[in-house]
Amino acid sequence: MTARAQASDRVPGWWPRLLASLVDYVVIVAWLLTLGGLSLIITPFLPPPRGQQNLGATDLIVFAMTVLPVWLYLTLTEAAPAGATLGKRVTRLRVRRVGDANASGGRIALRNAVKLLPWQLAHLAVSRFILGVQF
Repeated sequence: MTARAQASDRVPGWWPRLLASLVDYVVIVAWLLTLGGLSLIITPFLPPPRGQQNLGATDLIVFAMTVLPVWLYLTLTEAAPAGATLGKRVTRLRVRRVGDANASGGRIALRNAVKLLPWQLAHLAVSRFILGVQF
């Protein structure tokens, strides 16, 4: 076994993973700040809401503007040949399978969907709170 193979078989500690997550979180916050800024620009030009809110449409918009772009960022960057998000690249981490093979796009997509499910559920709860939906 070569030194390179031995180095790639090591499991990284918590510090590189934490740092990678923080860098990726900065990317995500930048996207959310961009959305917030755009909403401040667009909101004055929108017509006032009429009648009952369509919760299904609201949920779809919230998902499409927040969770879906983050899922795409994580999935597409980790499924790329580099196998890493910006944060993972900074810390020299990669998403790999056992044996140093590239992870499949399907597995990466599912992994990120499960990872973001609690975030999506939180967005649904917050949008319901903002809209004043009674349970």
